[in-house]
Amino acid sequence: MNFQEYKFAREKILAECSPLRLDCMNPFKAMSYLKDNRECSTVHCAQETTDLLLSSLHAEHYRSLAIPTRGVRSSLNGLFEIISQQGSDLWLPEDVYPFYWECANSHHLNPRSFCTLPSPDFSFLESTSPHSVVLLTNPISPLGRSLSEEEGKEIVNWLSQSDGRRIILDTVYSYALHIDPISQKLYETGQCFITHSLSKAWLERGIFGVLLTPETDYDTCLRLIEAPQQVECNSAHHALTSSADMPRLQQRAFSDEWNSLSSSIKNFHPSFNVPTLGYFSFINVNFTDVLNSYNALLIPASVFGSCNPNLSIATCLFNIPNRQ
Repeated sequence: MNFQEYKFAREKILAECSPLRLDCMNPFKAMSYLKDNRECSTVHCAQETTDLLLSSLHAEHYRSLAIPTRGVRSSLNGLFEIISQQGSDLWLPEDVYPFYWECANSHHLNPRSFCTLPSPDFSFLESTSPHSVVLLTNPISPLGRSLSEEEGKEIVNWLSQSDGRRIILDTVYSYALHIDPISQKLYETGQCFITHSLSKAWLERGIFGVLLTPETDYDTCLRLIEAPQQVECNSAHHALTSSADMPRLQQRAFSDEWNSLSSSIKNFHPSFNVPTLGYFSFINVNFTDVLNSYNALLIPASVFGSCNPNLSIATCLFNIPNRQ
């Protein structure tokens, strides 16, 4: 069941019953009560806004290798074009975000896949070439946790075996006002890209982000990455200044809601642990079985690209607006 099929099935389900809602995937609606909707009246350049974002993430020391972007999608469009031109191999998670595959196909790439559900399987690294590029998310979406120290060491070791290898870290699902320690270690190899944006943490979709590049790739990226427009820089600067604590406030709301939902989820998944990050959580159950037996509406992992019918995803978003 893909996303469109799921939307159709969900409408039918909701017309027939009133389940426990663990299916909302729209943070822009659920968390909109936190937004400052006043119009921006000041003008700011891309570099100024980039500096402010880096400052918000306590990452000012990466300024010399930071490129302003229109968000993660524009970063990936540029990076995938570079990969296509260089003829590198691309590896993508099969169960995270279908856009990765759509974007790769638009650049005439033929990516290979690996699994991150129910936990990242890095055995595929043994099959990579000396010029492979691997895209990962950190935090790992939709698992609801960051890369572990052991996972980070495995990737660092893989990178060290060839200067031609690269990691792309999509960190858009981070609600921390810092760069994760594992992401920092990977970036400091000189073979890692980190892409971040205001899309989730500040609820500003598709207007502004930053790409941190390896030193050797900076000039090429600067030529090919789409730069944000003036109006987008203005809006981003306004969001960063007027709602500086937005990421923390969202994460606090997510954590509170997960704690409220925990006992209900444990009815059908006794080993459930409250996610440490974000609004997604992985649950090792069949979507249809839980709906029929427990009247709980999850998201089948196939919506994210997984081929395993016994994996589902839960979110904590649905009732958050009702608690404000």
